[in-house]
Amino acid sequence: MERRSETFSQLREKVICSIDFGTSGTAFTYAFINSKDDILSPEETKEPTEIILDSKMKCLAFGKECRQFLSSGKKFKQKYYHFTDIKMRLYKNERKIRANNDNSNHDLQQVISLILLKVKEQAIKKINEKRTIKIKDCDIEWKLTVPAIWREKSKEIMINAAKNARIFNEKSDDKSLFLALEPECAALDFINEKSSDKDAVKIGNNYIVCDIGGGTIDISTHTRKKNFINKKIYIEELYPPSGGNKGSTYINKTFLERVIKAIFGEDTFNELLNKIKNNSLEEDEEYEDYMQFLEQIEDFKIGINHNCSNDTKRINCTIFKNFVNEDISELIENYNSSCPEKWKINRYNGFKIHFPYQIMIDLTREIIVDNTVNYIYEIIDHVKNINSIIYAGSVSKNSYVISMIQNQLPNNINHCVTPHPVLAVARGAVMFGMDPLMINSRVARFNIGIRISENWNDLKHWKRKDLKYFCTIENKYKCSNIFSPIILKNKKLTIDNWVSKHYSLLDSNCNIAFMKTDYDDALFTDDSVKQCEKFGEIKFDAGKEYDESDKDLIVQLKLGGTFIDAKVIYKEVEQTMPLYFND
Repeated sequence: MERRSETFSQLREKVICSIDFGTSGTAFTYAFINSKDDILSPEETKEPTEIILDSKMKCLAFGKECRQFLSSGKKFKQKYYHFTDIKMRLYKNERKIRANNDNSNHDLQQVISLILLKVKEQAIKKINEKRTIKIKDCDIEWKLTVPAIWREKSKEIMINAAKNARIFNEKSDDKSLFLALEPECAALDFINEKSSDKDAVKIGNNYIVCDIGGGTIDISTHTRKKNFINKKIYIEELYPPSGGNKGSTYINKTFLERVIKAIFGEDTFNELLNKIKNNSLEEDEEYEDYMQFLEQIEDFKIGINHNCSNDTKRINCTIFKNFVNEDISELIENYNSSCPEKWKINRYNGFKIHFPYQIMIDLTREIIVDNTVNYIYEIIDHVKNINSIIYAGSVSKNSYVISMIQNQLPNNINHCVTPHPVLAVARGAVMFGMDPLMINSRVARFNIGIRISENWNDLKHWKRKDLKYFCTIENKYKCSNIFSPIILKNKKLTIDNWVSKHYSLLDSNCNIAFMKTDYDDALFTDDSVKQCEKFGEIKFDAGKEYDESDKDLIVQLKLGGTFIDAKVIYKEVEQTMPLYFND
């Protein structure tokens, strides 16, 4: 809750405002530059990340308003599109999104932009709520959080959506300072919070940050160091970010697939989904039943605790009543005959079914706990002396889930939950805005290089004679599709350091393809085993400056930030280049 009182005499101030755009919920926090230790938020929860748009893509409802809209008669009076699970479309590398109630595809970037615009409006309204001299757009420096494990293309879409929502100032905002990585932000919040266990992150300690949210498990590994010249304390990343799309919403989806579909049948389940997608449920009550059904599954998931294994959770499945011909007792009997013993249903009242909590315990263990533990053990294998694990995100509010993770890890590791699990990322992003150099260095996730041709060598290239060609410009045989590394995986990357690579121009213009691979000995970019992936390119044209006697082009990348920047140097002239990222 807000703690800061404001007086009528206050002048306009500069503000850092962060937006944590999450899979399940979105939040903003802010702080005034002259009161940077006082991070403010409207509440300790997030607004649901969902939006309803009309046929002209204008907002009809956002966040909690969507629930009211869908349970009212408004939806029958106009064309509308209801969007949820938006952020995971980016993780899955998709560029279009299908509305829940419609089969047409829509531009994902536009939908995200409209959500950011609504959050921006809410944030500015809240910031100015008790002020006589209002904060203007130009007084606010925005920060937008993204998972550390995201592709550059997904980050680029978020940046473009932010530009459309006018929360990105191209004149002053470096892209790598505008975006903040979620687990890093959670760490900053933990470090800054007075009630945190400071021993977990004391100088010299190695620690892991697990941000376990609705969409992803996002993990970073850090240490804190002190510069003994200027006495500044900073964070170094020790291992590349890891994780995946096994956040808590995946538990809900798995429950629907494995349990609900098993009870009511695949045809019935798909018929319901099709009616939802086609907006053809006939009465308000059916929509209300459906929304209540999904909400009770969510309550079921978050309700697991140390003492619930012998209990049950009642879920109203009345939404299926008009879709099945069989008696409910026969459906449950059939389900019980094929499910695990501890998942059997032994109590129901019509379509109000009591499900054993053991189902959700098992699914949580399989999806959240086991995956998190596997990611952490991978880190422990490479980084010695891990002192602590810090948990953030909505899942970390559940002490039972954290204890399940803890029980599978070495006993000498200290486990801590950040004091603001849901808002830790948003709060930490404000701190990142106050001092971006608090994160001193990161670690390369891949071997990164460019695709080149090099002089043919029988000893080196003999396996790929299909890549041999004669270059008339140089009058020699060459080999194409060669991976030429710029930076190696696990290499330390300081925030403002540029890495360089020489590239030979054969013409006045060229497209330089940037490649990444997990394989340290990758040679060919099209190797089916040691695979390289093109992640972006720059298009350079020397124009009239091109000189056949000077073919040397220096390609530079800044890889230590939250977003990759590129530039080239030709004939000692430096040019910042747009980097076009691949899908």
